[in-house]
Amino acid sequence: MKRLLLASLCAAMLAGCLSSQPQSGGEDFPNTVSALGRALAQGMDSSQSWNGLDSAQAALSLSGGVSDTSRLRKISARRQAEGCVDTGYGGSLGGSRAYFVKNVCVGQADGYKRDSLAFGGYFEKMKESDIDTVFLSQSDSVRPVVGFSRRESVTDASGRGYFLLKSDTGRIRVAAQRKWGSWTEVSDLVTGTGPDRRFSTSKDNEMWSGFKGLLRGADTTEWLDIRSLVPNQPVIGAGDSGQALVLKIAAGAGPRKTERGVIVAFRDSLGNYPRRWQTTTLWDNGAFREEAVLGPRPDSTFRPRDTVLVLERAQARGDSLRQEIRALMGPDPRNRKQDSLLSVRTIRYRSSGAERRTLWEFRSDRPVADGSEPVSGKILVRIDFAEGSYIEFDGTWKDGQFAGTWWDGKQSQVVRFGRKGEVR
Repeated sequence: MKRLLLASLCAAMLAGCLSSQPQSGGEDFPNTVSALGRALAQGMDSSQSWNGLDSAQAALSLSGGVSDTSRLRKISARRQAEGCVDTGYGGSLGGSRAYFVKNVCVGQADGYKRDSLAFGGYFEKMKESDIDTVFLSQSDSVRPVVGFSRRESVTDASGRGYFLLKSDTGRIRVAAQRKWGSWTEVSDLVTGTGPDRRFSTSKDNEMWSGFKGLLRGADTTEWLDIRSLVPNQPVIGAGDSGQALVLKIAAGAGPRKTERGVIVAFRDSLGNYPRRWQTTTLWDNGAFREEAVLGPRPDSTFRPRDTVLVLERAQARGDSLRQEIRALMGPDPRNRKQDSLLSVRTIRYRSSGAERRTLWEFRSDRPVADGSEPVSGKILVRIDFAEGSYIEFDGTWKDGQFAGTWWDGKQSQVVRFGRKGEVR
């Protein structure tokens, strides 16, 4: 009986709890010294790849989208004459407002492209170079044979109903919609002019908010939403970066994944990095996994060299896992390899099998670099068995061995194990 309890204890110490995925119940721990050694060795190996901060990726791109097929094919002058003729016309909208529409017809089968502009001024007297006040700018493309259409528009987002091309301190909304068959891609961006007060020079433009989504029929397959963290301030203003709230959803053929967080956003999105992040993954069979990286500040944000808490909760097939990892962030927020492990606490429940509940704790005496093996630390393990008994182990990892005392409520014994799991 003692040998069976020791085997169960040692397998749980390292192999049973450092893994982040819940497993199906029903397995019995090995009842041989060789199996125990393998479990110890594998558990210590897994401690070198603990880093759960890898889930805090601030990637803002979507994996899919509707291809832009609005580039109409070049056709001969004869084919164009047989279809329809290029037209351009304009007129007054009343008062001092005018409009201009340009149709580029390419035939019944190939579709068309149309650009529309509503502006301030008198159409008969105004030259294109004189246009400054714009009420609407819109472009439409249609290809009925392949079922493709696109609409892009630019409108005022400041509440005035118009925007200025040459000198404006307001905002505009740039919206687009592309359709192909059952797929629809939508996007919306609210932007300001920046210090030069011109929308046409985008390098210094402000970014206030935006979203982008991919839908199949009425179902959302991908979604990305970005909002400013600070009310009444842009995500990116006159400077190069700012803070943003991000919501990202991926719900394709596989599991549904939702990510929420705070990021430091840069004009070059490759430079983004997180300040708070949470990920939830749901499977059709009811399994789920939740991960969160939380900092020490009141709003749970983290910064370089902070001590963070990585929480993970998972459930599958009646088994569940809760894991708490404390880690020290490195000096570079974009380099996860510089983070260090401080402690791990795991509670695992199994719906069947001999071992129903396992508590495993490891507290390192010093920060453990990513990819490195712990040098020393304290270990606590408790296993509750299906028939009502339990076993606990309180010990240390030091000098390449585990040493401590186990007890089961009735008896106790001092025990030591080597790095490869051999009993010493």
